[in-house]
Amino acid sequence: MIRTHGLRAMLGDFPLGPIDLDLPRGALGLLVGPSGAGKTSALRALAGIIPSTGAIEIAGGRVEALPPERRPLGWVPQGGGLFPHLTAAGNVELVRAASAPPALELLARVGAAPLAARRPQALSGGERLRVALARALARQAPVLLLDEPFAAIDRSGTSSLAALVRELCAGGVTALVVSHDIERARDADWLGILCRGRLLVGGPPRELLASEAGGELGELLRG
Repeated sequence: MIRTHGLRAMLGDFPLGPIDLDLPRGALGLLVGPSGAGKTSALRALAGIIPSTGAIEIAGGRVEALPPERRPLGWVPQGGGLFPHLTAAGNVELVRAASAPPALELLARVGAAPLAARRPQALSGGERLRVALARALARQAPVLLLDEPFAAIDRSGTSSLAALVRELCAGGVTALVVSHDIERARDADWLGILCRGRLLVGGPPRELLASEAGGELGELLRG
């Protein structure tokens, strides 16, 4: 699970937060908003990549004082963030926990086993994302953070990747996905609307979308 209370960060003169969210085990959360809203920064704050204040709880333990490598989560940045000098299997093996399955098995789990010997330069956007997801799973973390995972892939690739994330959640992983596309809300258990660094509202997608008729939320969704 992921729980935050009063999560804030300062990025130059751009204030992020406060952000309060509560995603139970196995939930799929979606954080949406316009470009420049602070969506990526929110994930980076959760991952410990940028300094933040406030409480962050993951899988029942407080982690805000921990460095990124000690936080029990898998991080999938935009574009995958793979190391170009390593093969797909090498990227996965680099962070694999001792108790995790072999790299080839993890790649097979995300439909990327045939890519094991390829380097990132020889992969499509969707293939890089699958390898990055296998690398995140290699940490055997209970939480996944995915930054715009559907931005660089076609519709068929988006559908299969979305189904894969849903399958992981059904197995107990908690995932928080950042997107600019409100249409992704149909797959989510929780929807958060971020604008100018502020979480306007968060809750069940069906309820929030039904409340489109007024205020900042309605303006954002219509725009």
